Amino acid sequence: TKLEELLDAMREAVCRIADLVGGFSFADASPERTYLSFLISNGSLLAAHHGGKHLLYSTYKSRCPDREHCSSFARVCEAQPSSQEAVNHLIFSSEPIVGENIWQALQPGDLLGVDARMQLSWSQSLE
Repeated sequence: TKLEELLDAMREAVCRIADLVGGFSFADASPERTYLSFLISNGSLLAAHHGGKHLLYSTYKSRCPDREHCSSFARVCEAQPSSQEAVNHLIFSSEPIVGENIWQALQPGDLLGVDARMQLSWSQSLE
């Protein structure tokens, strides 16, 4: 799929950058070090790479405040999706945002993306 192609290209780019400037740093390293945490989108694909700075994501809420009148409300809005299930939202943040979203941490080297159908794709650590 296009999303897998994007994640493969991101993995290759991160590896090439690391070959040039050294491996990425972690959140507790000195501020002069290289960090390669980033998001990328073309409008129909969205993907993120955890390259040393904390990166969290949310795909569901503990309880959706709009559940009673939302036309898109589904079980997946309030439960962790299965590996084949599409999500209704994907949010990335460097720290948990207060509210109903359930936050999960990406690990250094992880890639996570979603396509226009809101289907997730995950690639674990590059290290």
